[in-house]
Parts: sequence; structure tokens; C-alpha cells
Amino acid sequence: MEIIDEPNDKSFKSFLDYYFSDLFFRNGNYFNFEGNLTRKRFWLGFLCMVIAYSLLYALFCLLFGGRYDWSWFAKTLYSIAQIALAIPLIAAEVRRLHDAGKTGYWILLGLIPVVGWILVIIMLLRDPGYYTQPGHKDI
Repeated sequence: MEIIDEPNDKSFKSFLDYYFSDLFFRNGNYFNFEGNLTRKRFWLGFLCMVIAYSLLYALFCLLFGGRYDWSWFAKTLYSIAQIALAIPLIAAEVRRLHDAGKTGYWILLGLIPVVGWILVIIMLLRDPGYYTQPGHKDI
């Protein structure tokens, strides 16, 4: 796994290229569930993805009116766009779990409402070597 240094240029375009485009869409990362992802890069990429979801929602509200006024076509199109954005985010979460010393299957804990979400977030927040330290207690 090649480690890419942070960009020297601190512009917004450079930020988006490094934490959004490169992280999720370039170099085959759209379906890349292998390798590691640092905590900083994951959470800043996650922030970019939240912004992308918000912009998508705002665009659909502008085009099709309020959410409850959407036609079946708009709802279907919006669902497809959400799934298209969710796939690289799930891949990034799996790579982040690998960096924390867990397998990607731990993401399935997120299927358990509330408790599972909290446990997955805790694992995503952990230091890279936390789970490989002697004497740690597994979640």
C-alpha cells in the first residue's frame, strides 16, 4: 500500500482532491476494500462525503421541490445517487477498520441500531495500533 503525503498546497481545491476525489474515486478506490486508511484522512474524507450528501439533497430539493413533493422518478433517482455515494464510503470505512487492526466484517455491527453504530464509531476513532497492543480488551 502506497502512502500518499498530504498536499503542500493548502487551497480548497487541493483539500478536495486529496480528501475526496483521491480517497473515494481515483486509483480504483471506489470499490477498494483492501489496505489501510489513516484516521485523519478518513474523517476529513467523511466530512467531504457529508457535504456531498447535503449538496445532493439541496440540488434535488431545488429541482423537484420539497422532499414530500417528489415524484417516483425523483425518489428513485435520489436513491440511486445515495447508493452511488455510499459504496465508496463503506469501502473507506473498511480500510479505516483495517488500519485500526480489525477486519472489514466489523462494519456489519452497524446493522444493529444505536448500539452497533456506537461500537463502529468507537472502532473508527481508535488509534492504529490500539487493537494490537498487549493486554487490550476487545470490543
